[in-house]
Amino acid sequence: MNFWESFGISFIPALVVAILSGIITYICAKNQNKTEIEKVEAEHRKQLDAYRQQAMYDIKKDAIFKSLTVIDLYLSWLNYDNLITPCWQKTTLSDITIQARQCFNNLCITCHSEKLINLFGEIFSNGYSNILHYYSEYRNEARKELAMNEIQFNEKVVFLRKISTEDSESQ
Repeated sequence: MNFWESFGISFIPALVVAILSGIITYICAKNQNKTEIEKVEAEHRKQLDAYRQQAMYDIKKDAIFKSLTVIDLYLSWLNYDNLITPCWQKTTLSDITIQARQCFNNLCITCHSEKLINLFGEIFSNGYSNILHYYSEYRNEARKELAMNEIQFNEKVVFLRKISTEDSESQ
């Protein structure tokens, strides 16, 4: 009688059980590690997507803010109702044109709203009639593009033409 038989255990079956137990433990651990790794990778992809979306939003927001600045610059050169001469910003029409083209290109590659891009062009190419109406629409399209609610802009104040203290001095 050998050593294993004295305990009532056959050596071969015990060895097989031990090997199978080790293999099963290894497979379970490997699958658990694989699952953990997949969870970490999924979380990493999710964070990377959120970072990309935020970066794209920031680029889009900057493009829209720059476009509003260029529109204001352009509007500052125009007379309204033959009564109001806005506060003129120092620049040249060539500079405005170059800046407007840059803004248009940035809007074209960052924004989803076709209407926003077309309104930007309308402001510069449709003459002076209804320009403040287009600007009001443009501001709302910009707000929509940035996931904000619409605002009912008063076309008389959508572009601050000239601020004066003449009326307040008489009081």
